[in-house]
Amino acid sequence: MVKSRLDTYFVALLVCIYVIFSPPFIFSAYIPLPVRMILEVVPFLLLLIAIRSERNNLFVYKYMFVWSMLVLMMFLNSDSAFNSVVYSFVKLLFLVSILSVCYNSNTMFYVIRNVWFVFWFFVPSFVVVTFFVYQFDIVSFTHLSFDEISETAGYNYYTNIFFGNIIKSNILGIPTSRVCWYVFEPSMLAFFLGLNILLADSVYSHSKYVTKFKILNFCAGCLTFSLTFYVFFMFYVVMKLLSYGFLRRVSLLTIPAVLVVAVCYIYLILMDSDAGRFTSIDDRLLRLEIGWFFINNNTLLTFLFGNGLGVSAVVFDRGISSGILAIFVERGFLVFIFLVFIFYKYTKHNKALLLYILFYHFTFELVWYPALLIAIAISYAASYRKGNFLDLDHRGKE
Repeated sequence: MVKSRLDTYFVALLVCIYVIFSPPFIFSAYIPLPVRMILEVVPFLLLLIAIRSERNNLFVYKYMFVWSMLVLMMFLNSDSAFNSVVYSFVKLLFLVSILSVCYNSNTMFYVIRNVWFVFWFFVPSFVVVTFFVYQFDIVSFTHLSFDEISETAGYNYYTNIFFGNIIKSNILGIPTSRVCWYVFEPSMLAFFLGLNILLADSVYSHSKYVTKFKILNFCAGCLTFSLTFYVFFMFYVVMKLLSYGFLRRVSLLTIPAVLVVAVCYIYLILMDSDAGRFTSIDDRLLRLEIGWFFINNNTLLTFLFGNGLGVSAVVFDRGISSGILAIFVERGFLVFIFLVFIFYKYTKHNKALLLYILFYHFTFELVWYPALLIAIAISYAASYRKGNFLDLDHRGKE
């Protein structure tokens, strides 16, 4: 039993290392290719642990067979994207195996869940502190042009080794900062901060720190100045208010007010006002047009199996950005439907989480981030254990 538990702790440690050295964390840009290949072994190790359980064999193999066939078709229809195809395969292997391991192993589930809680309690705390120490010029931040480290990531950060990175911005004429910490973009960081809010009640409902956890993540999310984060939680709060009968009248007054503010804001952006300069809305609209170009010129083959990974960067020198559109254009309808099925199946227990992931996929292609896949596995495993083992201090058994 002791040896088995030590093995599980060791694998949990490897999973954490794998996640932190993968996108969207900037540490991934510093990893040499040979080390990256070693890290990608983690999903295969997880799979071996997963299939130890007799009841788990069908669970793993039925999805991996379908995914393997789709990856093969993607590869045959792709000119020069071998690495990207393999990358996609490994990430889905990771999702299936981590789902299975967290589902079947109490120890693995509790270790990963608790590490996630501590990590995302620490990160938003740093985000809030970083914002204020920069705004009040308490510590110095030096310029970092990230394209010197990674040619594919042309970010201009101001960095402090202790507090992480910020991007200088100007919001409604007020000089400020958008905190990235050690994530590539403020909006990517905002996604995970919002994700934690939606996970908290179901995964950490019996922790006395759950309210502080949610407040910290919400405050930090606001300080990223992510428009997507604001829009989602604005409507999320409205829908929450509508669910309470005695607040229904207030909510019915709130919805028109929210819509008026949103329309005015969009009008200001279209009129080239400073109101939209801290967002990337212009760039994202252009990328949507690129995606539509490929959809409009699809053949039956490219409709089913995609136009090839990275095709928009080759043709237009920029990516599509919108995750949903990028998956459909580059990987095709069959892969798109398969991914929709997988994500729906393992997030439908938390409707807000499902809508949130879908909503953010209009902005980023998040499906390949191991951190998101870990969150889905934790949420799904917690829903399976609901009402039994949700005390944060419970250690679990194999």
